[in-house]
Amino acid sequence: MKLKLCVAVLVLLFYACSPEVEQFVVNSGVEFTTLPITNTQIINQNNQYYYYFDSYYVGENSVIYYSKTPIVEVTSSVSLIDSDITIIDHGHYYDRDGINTNISNRTEFGSFTSSSSFTSTFDLSLLANPAYEDLIGVNIVPYIETNKGFILGDPIVVYYLSNPQYVGLSLANVNGNSFDRIDSRLSILYGEYGNYSELYPTSVSISEYGVVYNTSATPTINDSKQVVGTSITLSQSNTTPVENDVSINGLDDNKAYYIRPYAIDSDGKVYYGSEQTAATIIKKGWFLINDSYPGRSIDDEGISFYHEGKIYYGGGKYYNGVSYAHNDEFFQYDIATNEWRNMGSEPTGIGGFETFTIGDMAYVLVNYFNYSYPVMWAYNIQTNGWEQLVDPPFLIRDDFATFSSSSNGYVVGGQFDYNDYTSEVWRFNQASGSWTQLAQDYPDGAAIYLLASSNSEKAFVGYGQNTNSPNYNAIEFDFATETWGTTYYTSSMGNTNDGFLFAFEDQFIAGSNYQLQSYDLINDSWTGLNTDDNQPFNIEYYYVHDGAGYIINSNQQVYVYYP
Repeated sequence: MKLKLCVAVLVLLFYACSPEVEQFVVNSGVEFTTLPITNTQIINQNNQYYYYFDSYYVGENSVIYYSKTPIVEVTSSVSLIDSDITIIDHGHYYDRDGINTNISNRTEFGSFTSSSSFTSTFDLSLLANPAYEDLIGVNIVPYIETNKGFILGDPIVVYYLSNPQYVGLSLANVNGNSFDRIDSRLSILYGEYGNYSELYPTSVSISEYGVVYNTSATPTINDSKQVVGTSITLSQSNTTPVENDVSINGLDDNKAYYIRPYAIDSDGKVYYGSEQTAATIIKKGWFLINDSYPGRSIDDEGISFYHEGKIYYGGGKYYNGVSYAHNDEFFQYDIATNEWRNMGSEPTGIGGFETFTIGDMAYVLVNYFNYSYPVMWAYNIQTNGWEQLVDPPFLIRDDFATFSSSSNGYVVGGQFDYNDYTSEVWRFNQASGSWTQLAQDYPDGAAIYLLASSNSEKAFVGYGQNTNSPNYNAIEFDFATETWGTTYYTSSMGNTNDGFLFAFEDQFIAGSNYQLQSYDLINDSWTGLNTDDNQPFNIEYYYVHDGAGYIINSNQQVYVYYP
């Protein structure tokens, strides 16, 4: 909708600076005579305020308008009586902070000979005044530019609320873990901006209201929500807030949630109240979270990797009652829903497997024992498609470690044959699809059963076993420089064939069947953690997700560890 402000203008101006300046009369004011003054379109209030437009004092001549639509048309007219005046230009000056003919914006309609009626269109939403946030105030003044200078007409000021909030929302009793009783309050707002109360309706129809919540800030109705009620009317005649108790169930443990009230009016406009935070029940230690793996029992190493909240698991071999056969089953475990999903078959065959992920691709290295080189497969997580790649250039090996950065995958250590260990480090670059042996080997020498885990900047690799002796060190690997750095020694680790390592941004946690150690990367200190009856044994795969560690053991059970 556009609002038309039709203007008929009459002002007498005299130049009296010197006798040589000829007196003339020009129509150059504004007088709104055909404007429909209704409560639903625009509200006219005369002589409410005083304004200074630079050197032009226009207080008692100004007319204040409140617009409910952002598009305003202002029409002015001017007639030339003195034939000695030459018109150079005419139009409207407009500015948020006052009119200055040197710097203010203006519309231009050019010259005329005797009279002109001209209309300027203003989109008030494009002229927002940061000082007032949602409230936009625009000064508009008709002008003519003559050979004797500028002549300004009477100004108007138009105010517009770009995002008026008709509904007030608030929460109470949200603290600690109290998500079972939240007091949600709903009320109508009016006159929030004082003299701008005419812009507010007398009632608002609400189609739905409740609370929204998420683990990230500023939740919306597109996130999780709890509907409290529907189909109510808020009225200025009844300003008592609508209060409701809200219960939110099914929230994750060990999480801080952001929560705020919302309401949707009958026009589909969404209102939100102030945000609050609360934490759910704090859990620490080990918890068995899934014991319902739908596939076969895998008797040898399979394929597993983590990507964006989901664990992929399958492959390997199983005993079919007569002999061992390739297990071609492949499943996805969704951590959020605690559910397994069948992803179809995988083609890799029987062998030893190691994996790493880069972006949306997982790479699987298969060690067929009668081959000289491992076989490499790529799995597209988005398309659920498999592709066999060119074999890596290094000799086949077993019991090596893998980890990855955002662009590269790495292979460290392993054994070619019994007691024939290696300390080699190889890098796979995803962009080029090529392998390169790094100049610097693993600093602790040839090793097998190494544990590896990475955060955004570094990997931590270690423990496991050197030739005939346990390895008690984990060593930091910097992705930016591809160099080995700090060594983290602990006598509690070593020979970690069934171990795990969780790398977080501020700490890493290493453990095996009976051990659990935490290293604080900020304060450079080890802490021995208490094991409990829930700590899993026979660990096969380990992952990090959202501040917690996850494990799949040889029984295909899924455990979570909250540090």
